[in-house]
Amino acid sequence: MANKRTPPIMTYAEMREKMLSNPVVQAEVERPEREERPMLDAILNARKEAG
Repeated sequence: MANKRTPPIMTYAEMREKMLSNPVVQAEVERPEREERPMLDAILNARKEAG
């Protein structure tokens, strides 16, 4: 008997919305933005100034 694939239970957008409704998950998604954005901005500004 061939393996039949079942359709996904929820779409990616639905799954993402559900996961991001959890405050712990939301904080982890936002953490890199908070922590890395200043460093990336500094690197980009230094490169711009250096030409």
